[in-house]
Order: sequence, then structure tokens, then C-alpha cells
Amino acid sequence: MTMTRKNFMGGSAVLVAGMMGSGRVFGANEKIGVCVIGVHGRGKSHISGFTESPDSEVVALCDPDRKVLADRAGQHKAKTGKMPKTYTDIRDALTDGAIDAVS
Repeated sequence: MTMTRKNFMGGSAVLVAGMMGSGRVFGANEKIGVCVIGVHGRGKSHISGFTESPDSEVVALCDPDRKVLADRAGQHKAKTGKMPKTYTDIRDALTDGAIDAVS
């Protein structure tokens, strides 16, 4: 299916409604838990960006390449002191309650 503005807006509305329906309310001092999916190329930049943001925390990484996944998780732990959860299957990552957003 081709992504159109209408499809994007509809999907975004469903996402927001799902977040609101979960009863989760983010406080001013609460960080958004992010899962970066695809961590080899551009994903490495996403990890850095979310790590440096005061409003987010990388809580999980997902990539089918186990070596790259382990390398990025180790690098993240060395930088932040926290080991993110790792997933090789996006379906497993999407069931993790600690993840609020994906990139």
C-alpha cells in the first residue's frame, strides 16, 4: 500500500488513541522509552539522538543481525551504563510494555 497523508494521519490517530487508551500519562519529568529498529546504518544515529535527548531513553534495540545488535547494545551500555533489551523479531519488541515509541 502506498503511504498517503490520509493513511499516515489515520495511523497516527490510532497510535495516539491506543496510547491514551492504555491509561499511560507522561509526567513532565518522565522519559519516553524508545526502541530503535534496524541499528546497523542510520539506526546508529537514531540511538545517539535519542540517548542525547533529555526526554527519551533507549530501552530496546531490534535488528535481525545478532552481531550488529550485540555490538550496538554493548556500545550503548558503555555510554550510558544501561543495557537495552535486544530483539531480533520486531513482533516481540512490540509486545514490550517498556517501549512507548519506535524509530
